[in-house]
Amino acid sequence: SSNTQKNDNEDKDKGPENNNNISHMYSSVSSNSSFTKNEKQKKEEEEKDKEKSVIAYHEAGHTIVAKVIPNMDPVHKVTIMASGRALGYTLQLPLEDKFLTSKTEIEGRLAIFMGGRVAEELVFNEITTGAQNDIARATKIATRMVTEFGMSDKIGTLALEKDSEEVFLGRDISRTQKHSDKTNELIDDEIKAIITKAKDTARKILEENRDKLDNLVKGIIEKETLTGEEVDKIMKGEPLDLKKEELVNVVETEIKQPVPEKPEIKVEPKE
Repeated sequence: SSNTQKNDNEDKDKGPENNNNISHMYSSVSSNSSFTKNEKQKKEEEEKDKEKSVIAYHEAGHTIVAKVIPNMDPVHKVTIMASGRALGYTLQLPLEDKFLTSKTEIEGRLAIFMGGRVAEELVFNEITTGAQNDIARATKIATRMVTEFGMSDKIGTLALEKDSEEVFLGRDISRTQKHSDKTNELIDDEIKAIITKAKDTARKILEENRDKLDNLVKGIIEKETLTGEEVDKIMKGEPLDLKKEELVNVVETEIKQPVPEKPEIKVEPKE
């Protein structure tokens, strides 16, 4: 996912009931085991392709939003190759070191975080656990905007969190111990408003650039990993270069083509 981001995704628990149903279903047609095996393999391949498509759209959602919003860190790479717990990620790298971040830039980053979830909703009318890390990071940043950075009009320029960062049991409820219920409710409302605004921004961008989203997904699925330059080509509507494997095959094909022999020319001696 975005901003040197790797989307965390939990493994799906099919549950014992589903597993039993599957095994029972295949044992009930054991008279044609080869057909059953082929059907099972086909279903697994379909599920794998669908999951790959969901991941590709998720990462493409991050990428499109990152490319459209001005002054965001350039997209260096987008991939659907698993790395650790992440099933894919979008990597952004800054052009230079920065020590200050504006409110506008933070809001842009939050919209990029939301791009993956919005793409899933837009394309599949369904959501997955793939946005877990995006949501957690966005919520943490939005919370700091409200309680530390003074970036909420309703809260104002107040620091409402503890200065210390000690970890101990009950730290997460320290806010309720320190502030009134009314203030806590206002903080929660402001955090939600910031996240909602970011999600709306991502949705507007993806709806307006649906063709680019679809084209980017085609490139991601075809090559699994795209460089920043390849992403730029797709955004401009330019065709991608062939895969390395395809280039090798083309070269090998040319090499293997038989070289036509020159016809032998016989010169008859003059009498």
